[in-house]
Amino acid sequence: MKIIMIAAFLLLGSYLHAQDTTGIKHDSIPAAFNGGQKAWRHFLEKNLHPETPAVNGAKPGVYVVVISFLVDTAGKVSEVRVINDPGYGMAEDVLKAFSHTPDWIPATIDSRPVMYRQKQNFTYQVSEQ
Repeated sequence: MKIIMIAAFLLLGSYLHAQDTTGIKHDSIPAAFNGGQKAWRHFLEKNLHPETPAVNGAKPGVYVVVISFLVDTAGKVSEVRVINDPGYGMAEDVLKAFSHTPDWIPATIDSRPVMYRQKQNFTYQVSEQ
């Protein structure tokens, strides 16, 4: 079987923990991987194993692992949770990669760091050769 992993750069949604009830518009910036998208892509290529579903017996198809994680005001990643696990060891592969993630750039509201929860997909594709 030929294995292809589609990059995990599709955000399902990101949510700031801080809430504003004043109705005043605030400048907010979401948390980001230190070094930007190119560095994030490199981190994933280095730490994810696209062969995981095929090695574990997955039939040809597209499989999506969805996780959520918290980036605190210091940029530390914690509370990594699996929201969707298609099986075949893929969620474990994503969790293992996240155990090695360096600090992120914290989210801000009006230039002040805030807690930030993010959801993200990781898509694996297994195709017959």
